[in-house]
Amino acid sequence: MESGEKKMKNNKNAKTTIEKATIAKTKYLETLALLKQGESQKANRCFKEANDCLLAASELHLGMINQDIELTLELICCEDMLATAGLYQSLIGYFNDLHQRTQNEKERSKWKK
Repeated sequence: MESGEKKMKNNKNAKTTIEKATIAKTKYLETLALLKQGESQKANRCFKEANDCLLAASELHLGMINQDIELTLELICCEDMLATAGLYQSLIGYFNDLHQRTQNEKERSKWKK
Protein backbone atom coordinates (compact mmCIF):
# COMPACT_ATOMS: atom_id res chain seq x y z
CA MET A 1 0.00 0.00 0.00
CA GLU A 2 1.36 3.39 -0.94
CA SER A 3 2.13 5.98 1.69
CA GLY A 4 -0.84 8.20 0.76
CA GLU A 5 -3.29 5.29 0.83
CA LYS A 6 -1.88 4.07 4.13
CA LYS A 7 -2.24 7.53 5.64
CA MET A 8 -5.86 7.79 4.45
CA LYS A 9 -6.66 4.37 5.91
CA ASN A 10 -5.04 5.30 9.24
CA ASN A 11 -6.96 8.59 9.32
CA LYS A 12 -10.21 6.73 8.62
CA ASN A 13 -9.44 4.17 11.34
CA ALA A 14 -8.55 6.95 13.76
CA LYS A 15 -11.81 8.76 13.02
CA THR A 16 -13.82 5.55 13.48
CA THR A 17 -11.95 4.78 16.72
CA ILE A 18 -12.71 8.24 18.06
CA GLU A 19 -16.38 7.93 17.06
CA LYS A 20 -16.77 4.53 18.73
CA ALA A 21 -14.98 5.68 21.89
CA THR A 22 -17.22 8.76 22.00
CA ILE A 23 -20.32 6.59 21.65
CA ALA A 24 -19.01 4.37 24.45
CA LYS A 25 -18.41 7.39 26.68
CA THR A 26 -21.92 8.68 25.98
CA LYS A 27 -23.41 5.26 26.71
CA TYR A 28 -21.51 5.08 29.99
CA LEU A 29 -22.96 8.43 31.03
CA GLU A 30 -26.41 7.22 29.98
CA THR A 31 -25.84 4.13 32.13
CA LEU A 32 -25.08 6.34 35.09
CA ALA A 33 -28.28 8.34 34.54
CA LEU A 34 -30.32 5.14 34.28
CA LEU A 35 -28.81 3.84 37.52
CA LYS A 36 -29.70 7.10 39.22
CA GLN A 37 -33.30 6.65 38.03
CA GLY A 38 -33.37 3.10 39.38
CA GLU A 39 -33.58 1.54 35.90
CA SER A 40 -31.15 -1.32 36.59
CA GLN A 41 -32.07 -3.54 33.65
CA LYS A 42 -31.88 -0.70 31.13
CA ALA A 43 -28.61 0.41 32.72
CA ASN A 44 -27.13 -3.06 32.35
CA ARG A 45 -28.08 -3.19 28.66
CA CYS A 46 -26.66 0.28 28.08
CA PHE A 47 -23.45 -0.66 29.90
CA LYS A 48 -23.08 -3.72 27.65
CA GLU A 49 -23.59 -1.57 24.54
CA ALA A 50 -20.93 0.83 25.80
CA ASN A 51 -18.53 -2.05 26.45
CA ASP A 52 -19.11 -3.37 22.91
CA CYS A 53 -18.35 0.08 21.43
CA LEU A 54 -15.23 0.43 23.56
CA LEU A 55 -14.03 -3.03 22.53
CA ALA A 56 -14.53 -2.20 18.84
CA ALA A 57 -12.65 1.08 19.29
CA SER A 58 -9.84 -0.69 21.13
CA GLU A 59 -9.50 -3.30 18.39
CA LEU A 60 -9.24 -0.61 15.70
CA HIS A 61 -6.72 1.26 17.83
CA LEU A 62 -4.63 -1.87 18.35
CA GLY A 63 -4.62 -2.48 14.60
CA MET A 64 -3.30 1.05 14.06
CA ILE A 65 -0.57 0.63 16.67
CA ASN A 66 0.50 -2.73 15.26
CA GLN A 67 1.19 -1.06 11.91
CA ASP A 68 4.23 1.01 11.29
CA ILE A 69 2.54 4.39 11.66
CA GLU A 70 3.75 7.82 12.53
CA LEU A 71 2.49 9.62 15.59
CA THR A 72 -0.35 11.86 14.49
CA LEU A 73 -2.85 14.13 16.16
CA GLU A 74 -5.54 11.59 15.34
CA LEU A 75 -3.66 8.80 17.10
CA ILE A 76 -3.11 10.99 20.15
CA CYS A 77 -6.82 11.83 20.18
CA CYS A 78 -7.62 8.10 19.96
CA GLU A 79 -5.42 7.46 22.97
CA ASP A 80 -7.20 10.17 24.93
CA MET A 81 -10.71 9.02 24.01
CA LEU A 82 -9.95 5.38 24.78
CA ALA A 83 -8.39 6.25 28.12
CA THR A 84 -11.36 8.42 29.07
CA ALA A 85 -13.92 5.83 28.00
CA GLY A 86 -11.96 3.14 29.87
CA LEU A 87 -12.04 5.26 33.02
CA TYR A 88 -15.81 5.72 32.65
CA GLN A 89 -16.17 1.98 32.19
CA SER A 90 -14.31 1.25 35.41
CA LEU A 91 -16.08 3.87 37.49
CA ILE A 92 -19.57 3.08 36.24
CA GLY A 93 -18.97 -0.64 36.71
CA TYR A 94 -18.03 0.16 40.30
CA PHE A 95 -21.08 2.40 40.78
CA ASN A 96 -23.32 -0.27 39.30
CA ASP A 97 -21.99 -2.83 41.78
CA LEU A 98 -22.62 -0.40 44.65
CA HIS A 99 -26.11 0.30 43.37
CA GLN A 100 -26.92 -3.41 43.15
CA ARG A 101 -25.66 -3.99 46.69
CA THR A 102 -27.69 -1.06 47.98
CA GLN A 103 -30.81 -2.35 46.27
CA ASN A 104 -30.24 -5.84 47.68
CA GLU A 105 -29.80 -4.40 51.18
CA LYS A 106 -33.05 -2.43 50.82
CA GLU A 107 -34.87 -5.60 49.76
CA ARG A 108 -33.45 -7.58 52.67
CA SER A 109 -34.37 -4.88 55.16
CA LYS A 110 -38.01 -4.96 53.98
CA TRP A 111 -38.22 -8.61 55.01
CA LYS A 112 -36.74 -7.96 58.45
CA LYS A 113 -39.51 -5.54 59.43
